[in-house]
Amino acid sequence: MAGEKKVKNFFRRALFTTVLLVATAVAGVISVFFILHFMADSNDYRAARAENVSLREIAAETEAGLPLESEYTIVQLSALDTEMFQINPDYVCWISINGTRIDHPVVRGSDNDTYIYTSFYGEPNNLGALFLDYRNRRDNFSNIIIYGHNSLQGEMFGDLHLLLDDQFLDENRIITITVNGRTFEYEIFSARVTDVYDPAYTLYFSSINDFNEFAYEINAPVHATGILTLSTCVDEGDIDDRLVVQGFSLSNECIFGSPENSR
Repeated sequence: MAGEKKVKNFFRRALFTTVLLVATAVAGVISVFFILHFMADSNDYRAARAENVSLREIAAETEAGLPLESEYTIVQLSALDTEMFQINPDYVCWISINGTRIDHPVVRGSDNDTYIYTSFYGEPNNLGALFLDYRNRRDNFSNIIIYGHNSLQGEMFGDLHLLLDDQFLDENRIITITVNGRTFEYEIFSARVTDVYDPAYTLYFSSINDFNEFAYEINAPVHATGILTLSTCVDEGDIDDRLVVQGFSLSNECIFGSPENSR
């Protein structure tokens, strides 16, 4: 009996040791995974940060106007547009919001996938670039949608969450869009957490009545003639959850030129 007890104890200890070693190995693998993932995210952030600093420096240094054919319309482009086009021909405009670190160029690809993981300079990066919905074209600018990643360090659209604070929003309601050497302003009327099924993502309006119904549904001011929608992911929540910020145009102009000149 004593011998059997010793054997059982031996196997128990062996099993415990094996389980402990396996658990330690799994924990080690998981730790390495998270460390590598964190390092990759940190590298992407540093690369994105360096690119954004570089682009802002270029923007600050450019002033003179130069003629160039835009992919939207033939206009007298500013030096900023010229410089951005030379870096990336998918460039469409520059966006900034006071009180935030949102001060970036915006691109438009042939789809809504390219710039999710591609930077403005065309480099692979998990923070991607800010990009216009590729379906915003021709006469389809009544609701302009711009997407960007929610970076915990604040790059790209990481600072949109600041606008969920009513006091901060009251002090920083203006979104500035610079395109073709001109500046257009949108006043924010809504900042909310919603999902991808929200009417904010509506792009097509067959008539002015359709647009008015859309504006009513998103609680836009009754006099709104054009909407700007900014969209990013949320820190916590379901995979379909989104943080959406919307503003209405303070002018009645199409910021990308006349639809008949747009592609």
